[in-house]
Amino acid sequence: MKAIEKTQFISLNQQRDIRLPFQLSIVGTVKTPSLETYKIYGRSELEFCLRLRSAEEEAVDLIDGKTYRYRFPHLIIKRPDVSHEYTVRSAREAIFLIYSPALEDVFNASGMSTDEPIIEFEITPDLENLLARFHSLIPHSQERGIAEQFDLIGFQILEHIYLQRVHPQTATRDTDTIIREIASHLQLNFNTDINLDEVCSTFGISRRSFFRNWSKLFPHTPHQYITNLRIREAERLLLIHGLEIKEIAAQVGFENYPYFVQAFKRCRGGQTPGEFRRQAMRAG
Repeated sequence: MKAIEKTQFISLNQQRDIRLPFQLSIVGTVKTPSLETYKIYGRSELEFCLRLRSAEEEAVDLIDGKTYRYRFPHLIIKRPDVSHEYTVRSAREAIFLIYSPALEDVFNASGMSTDEPIIEFEITPDLENLLARFHSLIPHSQERGIAEQFDLIGFQILEHIYLQRVHPQTATRDTDTIIREIASHLQLNFNTDINLDEVCSTFGISRRSFFRNWSKLFPHTPHQYITNLRIREAERLLLIHGLEIKEIAAQVGFENYPYFVQAFKRCRGGQTPGEFRRQAMRAG
């Protein structure tokens, strides 16, 4: 991860060509000196500060009279009109994202709550890539279109951290993770001849455990899940002029054409592929 060498404050008040919902006011990097005490009162912005590293074992913050102790790295949320005091005993490196206070309710409504002021996180490879992209934008901050890129990358960084709280990283995969990995595999390979026994073996799960746990996560059986994927793709292909219906059936994984028609009718409330195409042509 790139070392932060100095403190930089970058204003992003320029006109946007694309207005994203979470628009940043200021971004920057922080390299704090040792043995500095900070007392902040009457803050008017909403700030998300990613404290990335320090030689200190933990940070100690006094926020509205309550003491918080967290290891690095962590995200500290500095809300408007909240008193905040902390002492830096060893140099720290951080990046910060500052938003209008009016966006606090929007963050909360999106599931990114500001109620808990400090959140620990892990610097995963994906997050490291996002931070590298953030740093690469800094030398171009006032160029046209860069503010929008900061808006997007800032939200992606926060989203990644909040999602870690919902789906924490673990050293071993749990069963739910394996089931979702299989579902992703089926999404990519639904039009092939899928042998679920072979799929289970590939992903290291027994057939019995697979079927028992699949129903906890998905409303349809694996067979119905694959069929629905095939029918959905068939619907898309039926809108393309020039493709024969039998050709479409084969492309989406149905070797038996009558069975394809039967499956399509079940999914479309009795409508055949031909009727679906004719209706779409009339509507177009």
